[in-house]
Amino acid sequence: MKKNLLLLASFAMAMSAAAQVEAVWFEKPASFAETGKTTVDAGTVIATGEAGTLKLAYTDNWGVSSIDANGYNSVKVNGVDLGRVPSGAVGDSNPQGWSTTTAATSGAVFQLDVKKDGYVTILSKYSTNKNYWVFEGVAGEGEACMAYAFGMQVASGSVFANDRIDFWLPADKDGYLNLEATDIEKYVNGTAIRWPEKIVLGAEAEDVKISGFGAIMFPVFAEAGTYLFGGQGTKMTCDGFIFTETAPVVTIYGEGGETEVPEITFSFDPNASAIDTIITDAVADENAPMYNVMGQRVNEDYKGIVIKNGKKYVNF
Repeated sequence: MKKNLLLLASFAMAMSAAAQVEAVWFEKPASFAETGKTTVDAGTVIATGEAGTLKLAYTDNWGVSSIDANGYNSVKVNGVDLGRVPSGAVGDSNPQGWSTTTAATSGAVFQLDVKKDGYVTILSKYSTNKNYWVFEGVAGEGEACMAYAFGMQVASGSVFANDRIDFWLPADKDGYLNLEATDIEKYVNGTAIRWPEKIVLGAEAEDVKISGFGAIMFPVFAEAGTYLFGGQGTKMTCDGFIFTETAPVVTIYGEGGETEVPEITFSFDPNASAIDTIITDAVADENAPMYNVMGQRVNEDYKGIVIKNGKKYVNF
């Protein structure tokens, strides 16, 4: 990355929601079978828009699947209601060989070729016990692992606080995974990004295995061009991508379902990686600690944007 977009992330979140939001949804190619899965070639375009083009990175057996989960099926991004999301593409083979330095070279992997600087949100049905990866660059050609923001809804009555998970992987100043972060062992085990449930509940947590509707959010740059993403040990379903000029605030909700579900909001702020699993609808604690946008604890005299009880304020 040549531009330090992340230094502006927290300020961008405070801006008007009038900034561009482009939803580039999945369009089933003619090479897909009407039902079931069939072999589809690498490079097949599955979604295209002004912000970029989404392709299948590798040849595999591909089909169509819904990403609805636990009554959640719709999304708002930066105040723009995008409504119910469509189904997406799903492969047949789990990607192999991902690590913090190498991208997979086969399986159900997606390739995003971007045309603009900004942020991308990937909606999917995620699992708490799978590894998810985002890389800048082509596999085997100097790719770099991205530090993404992750948020998902989990089944009611789970072991997770307020039935949700959200965290930011430690990022360096350019948005890559910071393997030198002091708390890196919380997020990375050897050469693998830990499962979401291990990050939130601790490295020794039980294998919980819960699925839910959610989002991965990360910065993109036209100069870099290509991004690869997917999940190790899972056939990730992708319904397209959402591009925003400013850092995304993503609200998921249910539309037209039999069971009414509450809205859940996740936001992108990698500079606040020290403050994870924030529950925004918890009772506010007046004595809660305050942090600046770099994740450093500050006192009441600090001037500027602060984070308290999981919400951002401007302290004058």
